[in-house]
Amino acid sequence: MIAVEAAQHTVLLNDWWHRSTYEQAAGLASVPIVWVGEPQSLLINGRSRFMNCSSSPATVAASCNMAHPYCAPAVFAVRHLPLRGPFALVGLIDMFNAGDAIEECAIDATAAVVPPRVCGCGRFGAYFSWRPARCTLDGADVGFTYDSDTRRTCSQWGPHWINLSQGQTGL
Repeated sequence: MIAVEAAQHTVLLNDWWHRSTYEQAAGLASVPIVWVGEPQSLLINGRSRFMNCSSSPATVAASCNMAHPYCAPAVFAVRHLPLRGPFALVGLIDMFNAGDAIEECAIDATAAVVPPRVCGCGRFGAYFSWRPARCTLDGADVGFTYDSDTRRTCSQWGPHWINLSQGQTGL
């Protein structure tokens, strides 16, 4: 789930499957892995264009339609935000809903540093317009990979602060 907080709204984004969380976790933990597939619907503030009327009671299924206010998706006005730097945060990779998350992220444009605060371990990924000069973990340089085709930077680490530096000023 992703929560986006704005001055007027809190927008919650989530996904929804026909299968239960237990069934999905069992499939992903099995050998060989059983992929759960893409979600049947993406929910915005708990609402979506999709409603599983076939599994609803007859009284609900009879009134199930897109004109119903509960089924209608949330609509928000969006304005273009200024570019803050040549960087897009991606987050934790190779993890399944383990409660690990990016807790905080601030961009220091004067030092050209992007220090996200994260909880969890695994691979971390971010997209940069160019190869970062260095990646540090608790102040010490750590190894990372940069794919010039996809522009993705990855680093393996534990639950710590991770700093990704462009090595240039003026992001």
